[in-house]
Amino acid sequence: MKLSNEKLKIIKDNLNNLPQFKSYFSEKWLDKQLNLDEIHHPLFVILSDKNSSSKLVNNLKILKSNCYRYKRIIKKLKADKNHNNFFSTLTEIDVISYYYQQNNDQISLEYEPSVPGGKKLDLKMNIKGIDYFFEILTVFEDAKLENYSNLKEKIREELENINLPVTINFMIKKSFEKEYVTTFINFMKETIKKDDKTNSKFDFYENNEIVANFRYLKSDTNKCIANGFGPPTFSNPHGRTKEKILKKAIEQIPHNQNNIIVVNLSHVLNTFIVIEEALCELGIKIDQNNLKETYHRVQNGIFDYKNSSHIAMIIAYINSDYKNYRRFYFNYNVDYFRKVNFTKNLKYF
Repeated sequence: MKLSNEKLKIIKDNLNNLPQFKSYFSEKWLDKQLNLDEIHHPLFVILSDKNSSSKLVNNLKILKSNCYRYKRIIKKLKADKNHNNFFSTLTEIDVISYYYQQNNDQISLEYEPSVPGGKKLDLKMNIKGIDYFFEILTVFEDAKLENYSNLKEKIREELENINLPVTINFMIKKSFEKEYVTTFINFMKETIKKDDKTNSKFDFYENNEIVANFRYLKSDTNKCIANGFGPPTFSNPHGRTKEKILKKAIEQIPHNQNNIIVVNLSHVLNTFIVIEEALCELGIKIDQNNLKETYHRVQNGIFDYKNSSHIAMIIAYINSDYKNYRRFYFNYNVDYFRKVNFTKNLKYF
């Protein structure tokens, strides 16, 4: 990610309005990252949005006051320039800050606890003497879809830098390649300048094949507004969600424990359609003050597999907002689920 001068200005303004960032990440480190000539740190994706910046500051404030391994969390954020690793750490922050701010004398929390077998999980919660082990994961777009997302974003940014009073909606197909970007942008610019057929579809060819198309409408502003679409989805999001959860169950979480997997679905399409196809169990949606039960059954989900036998519960959420957008899915086939009254402590989750 290379930030435009316009985005950098917004980021600097947000930093000035949120001085806590400088104490968390150090002013020297932030200045160094801002002045890079190459790829900027993914932290600045958050800093380019005022609401996201404020949320991260508030969550880090909670962790600094409560989590003795707070500095490790900051280190993970600073060290990871990798897109996926950085946003996976943000998921951890979103979830564990929620639990730390509960400030309830009935529970104690430990970030990255040591567990039998040498595995290191993300969180251990003890409620009235009962341990619950959390593994927190994030499901991202398929690698191919992420590549197309990057191509669309590059096209969109290039279009919005030109002075054309239009709104452009463009669609790329599976055969669209990175090297077509510049030619496609020039095709759109030239077509709009010489053609007055607004809202008509214009096809873009490479090697005698349609690889993209676009429509445009005139607007009242001097700035071009661009929206990118496509290609039609060809991934299997619920299959990948299922595979990722089962991999965690097999490799990471301990057996014969109250194991909870938290899944952030904010970065994939279809939101809870994905998780409900993958999970195949009772879902309970948290309301502000009450628990509302909803029953549904989907065949061939996570809890139909023997490798899920030591997952007691999966919590899925969207919109990068664990507090307000989470659902609970229980595995009632688990033996220790019947031995311990698991649901009596549900209010703490």
